[in-house]
Amino acid sequence: MISSQSSEFPRTGRWPLRLGFALIIIAFGVSNLITLHEMRENMAHNRRVVGKMISIVNLLFRLDRDDDLKRLLLDAHVFERVSANMVDIEKRIAAVDSDFAAAADEYERTVGNSSDRADWVRLQTEVTRLQPEIERVLVLSRVNKNVEARVLMGTLESRFENIDHAIGNLINENRAEANLTMVDVTASQRKSQIILGILTLSGIAFALFAAIWVSRLLSHREDQMRRFALLLEERNRDLDAFAGRVAHDLRGPLTTINLAASMLAKREKEEGTSDILHRGVNQMEALIQDLLALSRNDAQLSASAAETAQVASAVAEDFKSHVTSANGIIRVDVEPATVRCSPGLLRQVLWNLSENSVKYRRSDVQLEIDIRGRAKQEAYEFSVSDNGSGMPPEEARRAFEPFFRGREHGRSTPGTGLGLSIVKRLIEANGGTVSIDSQPGRGTKFEINLPLGRAA
Repeated sequence: MISSQSSEFPRTGRWPLRLGFALIIIAFGVSNLITLHEMRENMAHNRRVVGKMISIVNLLFRLDRDDDLKRLLLDAHVFERVSANMVDIEKRIAAVDSDFAAAADEYERTVGNSSDRADWVRLQTEVTRLQPEIERVLVLSRVNKNVEARVLMGTLESRFENIDHAIGNLINENRAEANLTMVDVTASQRKSQIILGILTLSGIAFALFAAIWVSRLLSHREDQMRRFALLLEERNRDLDAFAGRVAHDLRGPLTTINLAASMLAKREKEEGTSDILHRGVNQMEALIQDLLALSRNDAQLSASAAETAQVASAVAEDFKSHVTSANGIIRVDVEPATVRCSPGLLRQVLWNLSENSVKYRRSDVQLEIDIRGRAKQEAYEFSVSDNGSGMPPEEARRAFEPFFRGREHGRSTPGTGLGLSIVKRLIEANGGTVSIDSQPGRGTKFEINLPLGRAA
């Protein structure tokens, strides 16, 4: 039979592929993290720039509003006759001046060395030059010199227009700069979207490549499995044919040897020689029977079922003389059930295991063999245990290999080394499993699981 190790897949080239995929995944993840970080930084920067531009424009509109409001309040002061009302208007003018100064101071911190610095300086100069003239208008208005005050207001009209024009220029310049900033923001967002799109497409392409590669790898593995299965089946057939041919070829000369041994037995002087020949013949006959069982068990499988209690009792009864001659006892505790296995094959399995217990018994204790059986869900569990010599773990792992003999008892104990191999093959051919638990000096236990069946 072919060892399962011979059907392992070659592993050459796996690690470079795995390492390549791991590096690709790491690079893809790092690039995604970098892109997301840049997008967040760009968005934060864009928000700061846009917020600053909006704040600047709002400050300029605030200056323009305060300037227009101050002109209206001056006109109202000139036309007012009641002193108390004039005082209220002057308080409102002071509040407008205070708000204008606060807005101008805040705008001053944002100007720096930008292109609108010159316009801002001219605006401040106009406001500074206009302030004394406004004070003169208020002085004339307080004493009801309204004609002189209106004439002076007329001369100041162009000065107010210059201020409005300077503020308008600043608004237009900042609006243009805001538009340029929005263009940059839009371009930055588009760039981030393009990069993200490229990464997404790269991820999709990588996933498709990985799927195709895995699909091809699985297809290749399936082809390998089919080839190894065919090779295993072919070699098993060759082994079966070889075992059959060996058994057949040995039968002819073995018969001749047996006849010669019988003839020699009639001569008293040759009795010792005949005993040796008979032992050799019996050993060769056992080898032939084991080879035939190993090569023909597949052909013996059928849909028949076996009654566990009947088969176990029959084996114990037939084997009782062997156990008694070895000064041992055999106990049977088997729950009645039906298993999917022919009675003949099940009998051979239990017989081989019991015979194995007799062969490897200990001389210092009475031999004890226990055959037990219990139904468990969809399977039936047999156990055949003894208190024999047992075997070390390394030998237990190889116990089911054909022709394997243990070192300690292999040469001194009769046998062909095929008994446990036949047990394993018969059980597995009927859809079951067999395992061994053995300890040196304490004994061996075989556990067999067979599928439950229906009574014939």
